[in-house]
Parts: sequence; C-alpha cells; structure tokens
Amino acid sequence: MPRILFAEDDDSLRGFLARALERAGHEVEAFANGEAAAEHIDRDWDLLLTDIVMPGMDGIELARLASERHPGLRIMFITGFAAVALKAEET
Repeated sequence: MPRILFAEDDDSLRGFLARALERAGHEVEAFANGEAAAEHIDRDWDLLLTDIVMPGMDGIELARLASERHPGLRIMFITGFAAVALKAEET
C-alpha cells in the first residue's frame, strides 16, 4: 500500500483529500503545516504531497528538506493560491 505524507493547512481540503486517497488504497498521514509534517519526514514514504503556500514552513521548504534526506522520494505540490489570484483578476 503506497504511503503518503500529506501537508495542507486548509482543514476541509486536507480532510477531503486524505479520505479520497485512503479510499483509493493509499495510507495517508496528514498534517496541518510543514513543521508537523517535517517531524515525520524520516519515516518510509512513497510520496510527499504538500501545499505550497502555508504559514511557517511552506511546501517548498518541506520539499527541500525531504529531498535532502530522501533523494528518491517523489514530491507533488498542490495549491489554491493560483485560484485566488485568478479570482482577483476576474473582478
């Protein structure tokens, strides 16, 4: 079963994606910020899924830490920031 370390500061999105990934057969450990996820980075993960924009340690910093410690770890970024920027341009 693929193991995913997931960092997302939006509670509802974190819960929704974690449940969806679990239903798809993945083992997911979800954290509300980069610092909390970083405390678990040295466990055996198949994927780091992280929001880019988070307070404190952002997803870019978390990904750098993860790739330094585990060069083969796959990393995927998600963000709602682009949607907010596009919404602002529409008005």
